[in-house]
Amino acid sequence: MKTQSHRTLKRTARFAASTLLALSAFGTSVATTSAGQHGSGSIWTTGAVCDAPAAQNANLYVAGNPVYVRGENFAASTTFDWTITGLPGGASGDPGDVVTAGSGSTDSSGIFCVLAYTVATDDWGAYKVNVTQGRTSKTDNYTVDGPADAVTPPSDTTPPSDTTPPSDTTPPSDTTPPSDTTPPSDTTPPSD
Repeated sequence: MKTQSHRTLKRTARFAASTLLALSAFGTSVATTSAGQHGSGSIWTTGAVCDAPAAQNANLYVAGNPVYVRGENFAASTTFDWTITGLPGGASGDPGDVVTAGSGSTDSSGIFCVLAYTVATDDWGAYKVNVTQGRTSKTDNYTVDGPADAVTPPSDTTPPSDTTPPSDTTPPSDTTPPSDTTPPSDTTPPSD
């Protein structure tokens, strides 16, 4: 036998279940919108120009190579900033130095591509690319192939052509002491 309180309890349970279901759908919608606004983002480096398809993770470069930075899944039509920094601790030729920086804007789909840097002749080792858009920050590393002890040699290593000593190295001919070394004869004190 069903009592009034049993029916009320059943209605309350149905209402609670439908409310939880509605809230769960609303929460998913809010989470999706929030991620779309802030962008989950991913970035990668490549040597391919922006209008060409590019493989991800082209991470090895040599002097003179262009470094393009591409990204996707960022907030659409929004600006972003980027930096390239040499890794510290002897890992690069520019330890802790920002070698370049700039800003750009994503397209209407949240995608971007920028020619960020051309590898300099004195670069070597590991570098970090950092892209920041609002609270979203993404990084990728790349390596410049070159000697870790890269030192630019002097341009002219030829020794000077005239290395002969001066021709006149004989001592002076007159090395005798002065002939008159006697003290003066008048040593009496002056009178007042």
